[in-house]
Amino acid sequence: LVSGGKSTTKFRSGTPATQLIASMAKALRLSYENMDSDLENVKKLNRYLKDNLLKYERVLINSNEYSIDQILNFSILGVKPETFMHALEEEGVFISTQSACALGDYSKAVLAITNDIDRASSSLRVSLSRKTTKEEINKFLEIFDICYNNIC
Repeated sequence: LVSGGKSTTKFRSGTPATQLIASMAKALRLSYENMDSDLENVKKLNRYLKDNLLKYERVLINSNEYSIDQILNFSILGVKPETFMHALEEEGVFISTQSACALGDYSKAVLAITNDIDRASSSLRVSLSRKTTKEEINKFLEIFDICYNNIC
């Protein structure tokens, strides 16, 4: 609590930021309007990306049926994730290694799901959003193919 001054509420002194509150309410309304169709689109893009990555011999998908559709975690066996991530970066594609907030040489989350230290040590993740397009996924796959063939 902030003490001092008169209050318009019983919780803290000062005037509420009405414009910020109204803006936040509008942003929440806009994001909620198409939520179901946005989530369905992300699910389709995730499936499309997953199906295309499974065409590669060394790629294993770590995300399972309990994973959110906005993240696809996969491993490229025998390849250091940093090596592959940097190869993609050179082509203007930015993804992450391991799982969110992972520390160390392997992803504890991937190890828990797969019970495979090799997969946990070589995991990468791609993030998707309601703004991701199929064209962007296709461009990613094109660049992924080049990097995969150069590294593997």
